[in-house]
Amino acid sequence: MFIKLLDNQELYNTFILSCNKASFLQSYEWGKFQESLGRKIWRLGLYQNDSNSAPLLGTMLIIKHSLLGGFSYLYCPRGPVFKDVPNQDMITSLFLYLKNIVATDCIIFSKVDPSIFWTNISVFEIRNSINHVKSVQPLAELLLKLNFTEEELLDKMHAKTRYNIRLAQKNNLDIRVSAGNKEDCDIFYSLIAETAGRHKIRAYSREYYANIMNVFGKRAKIYTTFSDNNALASHMVIYCGDTAVYMHGGSSLQARNLMAPYLLHWQAIKDAKADGYKYYNFGGIDSVGSNTLVELTKFKTRFVTTGHDLLEDTGIVVNYEKSFDIIYNKWWYSVYKVAKLLNRFIKSYRALN
Repeated sequence: MFIKLLDNQELYNTFILSCNKASFLQSYEWGKFQESLGRKIWRLGLYQNDSNSAPLLGTMLIIKHSLLGGFSYLYCPRGPVFKDVPNQDMITSLFLYLKNIVATDCIIFSKVDPSIFWTNISVFEIRNSINHVKSVQPLAELLLKLNFTEEELLDKMHAKTRYNIRLAQKNNLDIRVSAGNKEDCDIFYSLIAETAGRHKIRAYSREYYANIMNVFGKRAKIYTTFSDNNALASHMVIYCGDTAVYMHGGSSLQARNLMAPYLLHWQAIKDAKADGYKYYNFGGIDSVGSNTLVELTKFKTRFVTTGHDLLEDTGIVVNYEKSFDIIYNKWWYSVYKVAKLLNRFIKSYRALN
């Protein structure tokens, strides 16, 4: 196997987009976005040999995250990506190559949130120090199949969701779709911050979302709904391959009875279908009954039908393997884990007081 760094955007994205359900988190643009945050990245290409005619077999986007004390770790979100089912040699070759990067920096470990196309890392585990950890990305995502008519999609939704969409339509809410102008980015962020504060979770900065819109360009949109010029809800949607991905969203407590979030999703679904996309990805859901994301999962799953008939169901639940860390320095990795636990304890203590 032969591995080299890829800097050709067209070659890289052509490969990514040809792979079934490859995540935007492995796209060329996501790498550029990470660079806009000041992070160093590597785009790896896997070939059978070093011949100029050898086809590209796999890719992997690697992102360097800084830690205290000059240390850092590498992160691979939803990768590596393979066009066909990989053999063990292909997987091992990519991860062993990371040691070339580790040798030049104070890198303690690599964190991997695997894609859905490979799960057997037993041989790799024997040769390396692996620790299975809590995943950064959700372990399950919900996709809506767009090969049905609009009427069929509505008919197969939960009655309450269908009712709320039609109620919102009767309320004559205005929807604005943009590629991320300053006004819409400001509105989007204000609703994200309000929602995060309401649920006591951390929100990214305004610049974070603005950078996403700038990097993805026409492949990202902000949907915002208004009532009497008051913004009620706003969503960000990213487009990758055959899928429109709902990334983040926020809403106001004002006029909740107008059901604005339902209408926003329905409009994004209709637009994605009209533009020829095959799936609408609602993002992460709780599929293991862990009491996390319960209400959000209930909201999303009522847009689809699953578990009845593969052909007639409008929804697909995509399950992922748990994240794992490849440890290069066991002592410093132990220090990192202790520091992380201590930081979590301090945050919990402050929240209680």
